[in-house]
Amino acid sequence: MKTFMLAASIALALSASAAVAKDQPSATATFTGESVAVGVGYTWGKGVLTYKGHTYPFTAKGVSVLGAGAEKITGVAEVYHLDSLADFPGAYVAAAVGGSVAKAGGGTAVLTNAKGVVVRLHTKDKGLQLNIAATGLNVSLDKK
Repeated sequence: MKTFMLAASIALALSASAAVAKDQPSATATFTGESVAVGVGYTWGKGVLTYKGHTYPFTAKGVSVLGAGAEKITGVAEVYHLDSLADFPGAYVAAAVGGSVAKAGGGTAVLTNAKGVVVRLHTKDKGLQLNIAATGLNVSLDKK
């Protein structure tokens, strides 16, 4: 069952990546956080979602498997298929193989949630980090 769920998550993330290539974003976001991993990794951070002319603070926490290292993360994101603010919070999944090795690096990740919201995150990383496996991120809106 876990293998099926992982395969479904990977397929969903890949199809979401192709779909956003031709869509216009519904919202944008900025993000700062940290990540640390020895085997299982943990990521935490905060950000601001800009949606329909308003800003909404959020927090994010997540895990990855088969990771090693630590890094500080800053990023910006385009958010697609956000029809309602209530659709933004939740669990996001992505399939990824990536990392940066002892340098200022960065990358792009595409994450999606069960409500069809897709986030394309562009990061700037500082540190040593390597993740090889599916990743998940839980996003919650903060009270203003």
